[in-house]
Amino acid sequence: MTRASYLTNFSNPSLARKRASYIREITVSNLEKHLKDFETNFSKKGGHVIWAATYDDVQNEIIRLAEKFSLKKFNISGKAATKLPQSLSGKLENLGLEIIGKKNPITEEKRVLSISEASFLISESGNAITTGDALNFFAAGQVTILIADINKVIPSGKDLPLFLDFFHSAEKPQPFQILSGPLSPAQRLIVILVDGGKTDLLPDPLKRQLASCIDCMQCVSVCPINQDGRVIQFPVNSIITPDKVNVQHPVYSCTLCGNCTLACPVKIDLQTLLIMKRKDVFATESKKKHFIANIFRLAMLKTNISNKIGGKLKKWLLGFLIKETWGKRGGLPDSTPRSFNQLWKVVNNYSTRKL
Repeated sequence: MTRASYLTNFSNPSLARKRASYIREITVSNLEKHLKDFETNFSKKGGHVIWAATYDDVQNEIIRLAEKFSLKKFNISGKAATKLPQSLSGKLENLGLEIIGKKNPITEEKRVLSISEASFLISESGNAITTGDALNFFAAGQVTILIADINKVIPSGKDLPLFLDFFHSAEKPQPFQILSGPLSPAQRLIVILVDGGKTDLLPDPLKRQLASCIDCMQCVSVCPINQDGRVIQFPVNSIITPDKVNVQHPVYSCTLCGNCTLACPVKIDLQTLLIMKRKDVFATESKKKHFIANIFRLAMLKTNISNKIGGKLKKWLLGFLIKETWGKRGGLPDSTPRSFNQLWKVVNNYSTRKL
């Protein structure tokens, strides 16, 4: 089993997780108050706060600000780019803005739009915290936009060291920066708070755990699906993805091993949530899939019936039922002439009847 990288940062990881879980639970329970406190304190320091329901709304706000301040160039941090619509860069270029290379976001051009992500927002002080590749983007722009999901708020700066320790290991320390306001009167520092469906989770006692997520990516690092270089599977995204999608739902990629639950520093029960999500997704599936599932369930429960079917017929029936899910290129393995419990009876002399 792959272990979470943050474990070596604590002498008592279990106690650290309990403390972090408690802080997040209290924060989520008073989320509206903490967000309003952050907005008030951040505005006092010269910053501006914009509220957005979705990331499409964030894109519209960014385009509006680029036009309002007649900006000439822009840069986007890697983490922010993964959350924003892919069409944003093209739309900004259509407005005449030139993109700046990610390796060197700082430029002598004054009318620059810098877009990055805030890792945490401290309601008590009105400070914003950036980490990773977002560090270089603050000083680069005349207009600096920090994107933050509403659940990124924490009550106090005293809680910050605990949560930052979940983002790095001794081998890979995570640098961070505390932003307390614009560098100069000419600079605009704007935080866009994104709901992103988080408030819809709050009424449900189980799903509201997801609002405690701090995006540390520990669940991703221990997920066996992500160990072979394929597309990254993010358990939280699988849970919040709508039940009905045109392609196979990402929740079916999960092996339900439970590694993510054991690794989560704020103790979100991801395994239970993934099982619940599978049930919800399956309820929206076609009647054919429900029929296949019922046949499979019957075969598992009534082995005396399935044992009467020969191996070749079993393979044909299995291929007919799951050929769409299995895929065209992969062939089904051959079925044995006798089932496992039939062989078990022979090996253990439970039956003298010739099979």
